[in-house]
Amino acid sequence: MEGQMKVRVYRNLHKKCFSVQTKVNKRWKVTAHVDEIRLRDVSFLVHKGGHKRYLRERRKNVHAFVCGTVVDSVGPVPTSVYYSAEVGYFHTRMGVMMSTIDEAYLVGGKIYTSDIY
Repeated sequence: MEGQMKVRVYRNLHKKCFSVQTKVNKRWKVTAHVDEIRLRDVSFLVHKGGHKRYLRERRKNVHAFVCGTVVDSVGPVPTSVYYSAEVGYFHTRMGVMMSTIDEAYLVGGKIYTSDIY
């Protein structure tokens, strides 16, 4: 899956892995389920409508994604990144809101970055 492939990734709570979406015929489709994936040029996407629906219904739905280009490896990964459906954005443990980072390593249902915040 490595190369110049742009993907969107979300945590799949039912399969206990990450679901990877790629563009197929101008639509995002799940093309793989992985336990770990490494990305560069990472951005975080939260669909506001899905987030509002979560707040209204209190039922989980897929509305937050980690977007980027698949790579073989990334640098050291000391900082954890979190998504909170209650507030609707990605952040560090210290509460720093994040919209983009250089690299990310997704494993074990968690997101790590080598960017220091």
